[in-house]
Amino acid sequence: IDSKAKEMPLPPKEAKNDTKTIEKDPQTEPKKINLSEKSEKDVSLSDSELKKETDELTKLKKIRINNCFVGANKEVLTNLKSNWAVFLTKTTSQIKGLLSDTVPVAAAADYVIISSNIEHQNTEINENLAKIEEAYTKYSKDKIKFIALSAPEWENERNIYIKNIKEGYKYQLKEENPVLPAEDDLEKIAASVFAQDKIEIN
Repeated sequence: IDSKAKEMPLPPKEAKNDTKTIEKDPQTEPKKINLSEKSEKDVSLSDSELKKETDELTKLKKIRINNCFVGANKEVLTNLKSNWAVFLTKTTSQIKGLLSDTVPVAAAADYVIISSNIEHQNTEINENLAKIEEAYTKYSKDKIKFIALSAPEWENERNIYIKNIKEGYKYQLKEENPVLPAEDDLEKIAASVFAQDKIEIN
């Protein structure tokens, strides 16, 4: 809707006499379009979609943490740490920017948990896992699945792991059902939310 467009004047009804006020037909009277109502609905829908994606990512986190613990190996972790800095120097600037200040904290043959003290960095990493995994495969030829945790998250998961191992708990591989949100979808949702201005067109 073009907010600058002028409304067309409405033809008046025939007046029965000159003393009566000309009334407008309510059916043809232009209605005010309040985009604030539409915006609020759009925002609500987008929030719902983002919540669903957040829930899916939370599920994926739990599965990948579990699967990493299934085959967690200190030697694999040591080798990964020694090659991490080299990988960052040879990968693209985008991947290097995403993974700067990260540290591998647990590793198995095909799963790796990394951590950063910067909360928003972990979020960005988890939103770009496919790109990171593709870049790492290109560098090492190994197909690794990554997940990023904040320092407090990792400390909590580490303590749970130690407790479970002491109690004889056996970790079993879990299938990955959640689907990660595509980067383009996130951008479209963000654009939909922030492009809406609450204005009223008469």
